[in-house]
Amino acid sequence: MIRDAQCVEKGVIKKEIETEVKRLDNEMEVDRVNAIRIEEEIERKRKNERMIGAMMVMDQIKHNEQVCPSVSLFVCLSLCLFVRLGASKLGR
Repeated sequence: MIRDAQCVEKGVIKKEIETEVKRLDNEMEVDRVNAIRIEEEIERKRKNERMIGAMMVMDQIKHNEQVCPSVSLFVCLSLCLFVRLGASKLGR
């Protein structure tokens, strides 16, 4: 009689532990997915900021070329190359 009760109690405890382990696994998976989503969002914002900064520099170069035409196409092309190389390396 006591032995039967102990076996039943052991089975109940085992199921409770399994249920808790599954709950914790699910919780950790949700946290992992959320962390990945947040990291992707941060990277997307960084990329947008780099592009906005590059566009601002390009606008400044165009403005400076209008004010002082001796600022050549070379400067503009060098910046374009730098931005593209930087974006490709940072995008990996």
